[in-house]
Amino acid sequence: MINLLLLAAGTASLTTAISQLVFFRNQERVLRRVQDLRPRLAPSDRELIVRLNRLVRESLPKMGETLAPADRENRSKLALRLIHAGFYGPNAVAIYLSCRLLVSLVPALVGILLYLTGVLTTQRALMNCVAVGLLIFVGMGHWLDRRKQQRQRVVQKGLADAVDLIVICVSGGLGLNAAVQRVTDELETSHPLLARELRIIEREIQLGSSLPEALLRFAERTDVSEGRSLSSVISVAERFGSSICHTLESFASELRVRRKQAAEKLARKAAVKVLIPTLLFIFPSIFVVILGPAAIRIYGILGGLVHR
Repeated sequence: MINLLLLAAGTASLTTAISQLVFFRNQERVLRRVQDLRPRLAPSDRELIVRLNRLVRESLPKMGETLAPADRENRSKLALRLIHAGFYGPNAVAIYLSCRLLVSLVPALVGILLYLTGVLTTQRALMNCVAVGLLIFVGMGHWLDRRKQQRQRVVQKGLADAVDLIVICVSGGLGLNAAVQRVTDELETSHPLLARELRIIEREIQLGSSLPEALLRFAERTDVSEGRSLSSVISVAERFGSSICHTLESFASELRVRRKQAAEKLARKAAVKVLIPTLLFIFPSIFVVILGPAAIRIYGILGGLVHR
């Protein structure tokens, strides 16, 4: 009996080893085939692409510095808007202003070229191209604000789940900083944006900042009020020695209540927003379908009376 068990165990281990070997070989083969399918550039083309990237990276900040507002207050406000939108680079203001100018100039330049070549024969078409460029220039600012709002919604949506996971980790015996690190690894797939922000918090803690200070800077980067509340809750709990686990659990329940209230608010708004397309598109079609045959018949009857 023992010999049969040893034979079965050996057979199973040998089968597992062979299957793993075949799997890894097939995986390596697939990776090699994928790499072979990639377009291979000549050394000259690669060097040209590298030069173009270097030229763009060097020229855009220089161009943006000339376009940046001279007033320090306006420059700081623009930098703060970019930070809220997720652009943390040191040259974010200069690159944004350069891209905004270049993108808005493209329709105007295209319109001028088409007018000079004779494709556009009227000045109205040329003015339309210039107007499109101005709309793009103004729309870039609205796009920045919309990106900020989208980031805030994503962070607010995932923050309740992150606090719940931190409560579970702290209840399991981990420290608060270790719990943040573990939760960051777990949120890479479900909430990548929040995981990136938590990774920044983790790096700041490793550099010597406390968790409330790192959370406060996180709230300043994202402009999310829940981050400031979380920072103050942890700071008060550490100051007075209360249980971090129970404090975070109550805060997580509050976040879930806020998220539910926000969803109910959006649901109430949806009923009002549906009225606009209903009044503009659905009701006129219904009137045409209902009153159209009657109007045609009345027109025919009145026309017959006139001919008599």
